[in-house]
Amino acid sequence: MIGELGWGSVTTRGVAERAGVNPALVNYHFGGKSQLMIAAMSAAMAELLEELSPMLSAETLDELVDAALDFVQRRARSETMRVLLETTLQAPLDPAVASLIVPQIQNLRKLIAERVRDVRRPGERFRDPESVAIVIAAALDGLMLHALADPDTDLDRAAAGLRVLLRYR
Repeated sequence: MIGELGWGSVTTRGVAERAGVNPALVNYHFGGKSQLMIAAMSAAMAELLEELSPMLSAETLDELVDAALDFVQRRARSETMRVLLETTLQAPLDPAVASLIVPQIQNLRKLIAERVRDVRRPGERFRDPESVAIVIAAALDGLMLHALADPDTDLDRAAAGLRVLLRYR
């Protein structure tokens, strides 16, 4: 429902109706709307992190970029991605949401930086793998946002552009 309606339009009553249960049960189980939404966000983040494992186990930077772009092409327009977009937009407004998503974002950048540090072409060395990780993560976020907002976004061309920016291929 977060992906369909947006964070602010989801209600525990609506969730209960969709689930076919009493709204009191939703409140009892989750403790309120905020906790329910955070549970949905946590599940979406866990699902996406699992799907990023090929990127995080890449043996070369080319493989890392290919896996990241493959992920974007497969998931950019997914319901899960819409949930994470809504969650990210909610984070500056809700400290509880921020306390969960910000560490996830930081962890993803850390994992990407570790791969960038460990996998490179012969003779290449990045002085600051963390800066490369920030750019890769931000580029992926931006591509997903554009693909959600504009269904005509050509992700293949965007992938080619990202490779050029990262000086690969």
